[in-house]
Amino acid sequence: MKESVIIFKPKKENVYNWHGNQLLPESRNHVSLNNIVRLQFMDTEDGWWEVIYVKVVNIKNVKITGINIEKLYGEALDTYRIMDDCQKYVKNGEIIEFERNNILEIPYDVKFWPENSNLKHLENMRTGKGRAITGLIDPEFGKDQDA
Repeated sequence: MKESVIIFKPKKENVYNWHGNQLLPESRNHVSLNNIVRLQFMDTEDGWWEVIYVKVVNIKNVKITGINIEKLYGEALDTYRIMDDCQKYVKNGEIIEFERNNILEIPYDVKFWPENSNLKHLENMRTGKGRAITGLIDPEFGKDQDA
């Protein structure tokens, strides 16, 4: 990943399913090994952004300044990345380190996302709110102020 690229941290309530239905923030806690989630990447130098699906390939607890922090590692997938310059900043197959609070989409429709069949129960965590389209969260209005 290019050095100036960061993983966007959305507001806690900005987590959705593949259909744009908002999920409760704690739905992120149900993601486990081999699940697929969507993250938003931004380049701090040129304003580029992209939302990428990643497959969770590892979960580790690491100690940083005496505090245990859970880190997830995901492999960048080629889902919806149809143009060559889509890989300018993050390459397909690249392993990305992230935290649960970076997740902005959890697709669980098993017809299209069989890897996430263990997450079908998240259907019960829908808030009743939604978006017309999934993907990008406006960086100016949707970011967590603690990010």
